[in-house]
Amino acid sequence: MYGGRIIVDEKAQEKLLRTLALLEEETPSLTAGLILVTIEPNHEPLFLLLDSGDTRYAFPGGRMNTGETLLETALRETREEVLGTGEIEFSWGTEFKRTRKYGKQESRQGVYFVARTGLLDLEVGFNVSKGRSEHKGYHWLPYQQARGMVKKRLQPVLDWAYEIISRGHPLAGPGQ
Repeated sequence: MYGGRIIVDEKAQEKLLRTLALLEEETPSLTAGLILVTIEPNHEPLFLLLDSGDTRYAFPGGRMNTGETLLETALRETREEVLGTGEIEFSWGTEFKRTRKYGKQESRQGVYFVARTGLLDLEVGFNVSKGRSEHKGYHWLPYQQARGMVKKRLQPVLDWAYEIISRGHPLAGPGQ
C-alpha cells in the first residue's frame, strides 16, 4: 500500500474545503482524481495515465464515499489504483478543474487536482470487490503524447494542468 507523505499548505486547505463544500451541493454524483506529475531533469513534466483496457486512458480517480471530501477521494482513489511509496505534493496548490458533465443524463462530473510525485515505479492496485485490477497498466507520458491518449472529456483538464505546471516549476520536491 501507499506509505508516503502528503504535503498541503494549511491556508490552501481551508480555502479548498470551503470551495469544495459549494461544489458538492451543485453536482449530485461527483468523482475526484489526481493528475500525477513527475518532472524530468530537463524540466519536462510526465503525466501518469492508467490503462483501463479501452481505447483511451485516464488519471487515477473515482467516486466519493460518504463523508469524504473531494481531495480525500482523489487521494484514496489514487492509493487504491496505483500502489507505491513516496510523497504526493501539491506543488502548484490545491486548485482543481472540473470535467464537463458526463454519464446518464449528464449526472456525473469529475474534479481533478494536480499533484507531484517522484515515484516512477508503481504497481496497479487490485480491486477486491471486482476480483481483479481496475487497470491493465500505466504510462508516464509527456504532455503531447498524453493528450493524444487520454479520454476526450479529460483533455481540457490535462491542458489546464499543463498550463499550471508550465507557469513555473517548483524549486524542490519529490524526486529532485
